[in-house]
Amino acid sequence: MKRSAGSRTRLFLLEFIIVLFFFMLVCAVCVRIFSLAELTSKKSKNLSISQNLAQSFAEAWKGSDGSFAEMKELLPELSFSGQTFLAWYDGSWQPCSAQEAVFSLEAPVEISSFLKKAALTIRDLKKEETLFQLELCFYDPDAKKEGVF
Repeated sequence: MKRSAGSRTRLFLLEFIIVLFFFMLVCAVCVRIFSLAELTSKKSKNLSISQNLAQSFAEAWKGSDGSFAEMKELLPELSFSGQTFLAWYDGSWQPCSAQEAVFSLEAPVEISSFLKKAALTIRDLKKEETLFQLELCFYDPDAKKEGVF
């Protein structure tokens, strides 16, 4: 039996279409995996920076007398409102104004006779989610009287 050249071409085109379909399917899966990896990387970076900021605040809070002036000297980006330390950061974690902020640090504080307490919270303002929370409580035998502020 003789085969015509046309039947071979049709078979080749059908195989080629099937190969292209699987190639597109694998590409779609790879793009999804890479986008999820990038998202996970951003979340991990934000968490790591949040933890570093919390650690810096905790060390400054422990080492200071709790006054705004001393905390401001140790962490210049801090502001103070009522009984709460505040700081705002842009998308690249640089200190900025509250209007430009993407991330915020908020730490309501309380100083009693021998204890310094703070409830530190770092938030992503755009996604409205908490990135990191830390409760701080330090015993200070040399503490001044209540109300250092």
